[in-house]
Amino acid sequence: MDVPEQGDSDISIAGDDGVGTLGIPASGHGVAAGDGTTLFDGTAPHSGIAVQTTETGVRAVIDVQSPDAPESFDFVLGGDIVSLVLEEDGSVTAFNAGGVAVGQVATPWAYDAEGAAVPTHYVVSDTTLTQVVEHRDGNFVYGITADPRVTYGWGVYLNLRGWEVKAIASVSYTTGAVASLLACSAKGLPSILGKLVDVACKVVGGASLLSIARGLTSIAKSRAVTANGCYQTKIVPPNRKLEQVALKNCTG
Repeated sequence: MDVPEQGDSDISIAGDDGVGTLGIPASGHGVAAGDGTTLFDGTAPHSGIAVQTTETGVRAVIDVQSPDAPESFDFVLGGDIVSLVLEEDGSVTAFNAGGVAVGQVATPWAYDAEGAAVPTHYVVSDTTLTQVVEHRDGNFVYGITADPRVTYGWGVYLNLRGWEVKAIASVSYTTGAVASLLACSAKGLPSILGKLVDVACKVVGGASLLSIARGLTSIAKSRAVTANGCYQTKIVPPNRKLEQVALKNCTG
């Protein structure tokens, strides 16, 4: 991960199969703020951008400072990313020229200074991702924080709390459960497997999903997993590993 010193330069995300880039609506020289966070002025008035790297990618937090700030903020993805697809849950999947899913931007959220949710959503045009933050029509307290988070870099990573890993490991893969996973359906599955279906099915398909579920079961039974820890496994391409990562990967 390479976060540049200047806000108008692209952030580079290098991985197993190429390099993706992320252009943010920022300007000026970045200021280090600790915890791997760099602060930039926004290109739009009354806004700022905080960039933070994670184990799996990058998050670019928007600071909406007043009612005079705009309601839309553009993020331009590039490099080996050639197309974006807006998913039903509001997240966005990035694809390379071969049609392979190589990254994803998590479902957006925005909150005001007192913790009230602010309506927000993504709009996609070619490789430009726009986060719309509808702050002007509500009685919100500024500043408002909005978070377009690229939850992984190159490849697709699944982050689970330890209790979720243990719950998956306790599932009995009956004929019905196997059929549901192969069909990419959550019908009749325990809620934790339903979450796995929702997160992973659109990028890996049913057969791979079943393999991931069984692999997590095998891994969890062979090693100690703490209930409140955060664990990560790579599912595109699969690495058959379960590693403990920072808790922030399982929150926000």
